[in-house]
Amino acid sequence: MDMMRKVKKDKLLVAILTEDYRIEGRIHLLPDSRLTDFVNSKTNEDFIAMTHAEIISLDKDMAVTKVPYLAINKGSITMVYPLDS
Repeated sequence: MDMMRKVKKDKLLVAILTEDYRIEGRIHLLPDSRLTDFVNSKTNEDFIAMTHAEIISLDKDMAVTKVPYLAINKGSITMVYPLDS
């Protein structure tokens, strides 16, 4: 029987900017991975998964909504930066 194993991942609080929104939340990285490597990975995944996401309108500088899970299209991302210090 093929059993899936859960892989422990590190949670990193980040901001992702698109043309219209700043999205703040947690992405889940493999241990000892860098944010740059995660964003630039050449996998078949066109989306980045984020948890505890808050979507903020850039033109109004106010929160639009909060969601427990969000999939963000990599092609719409203009900038990513960590919020954890």
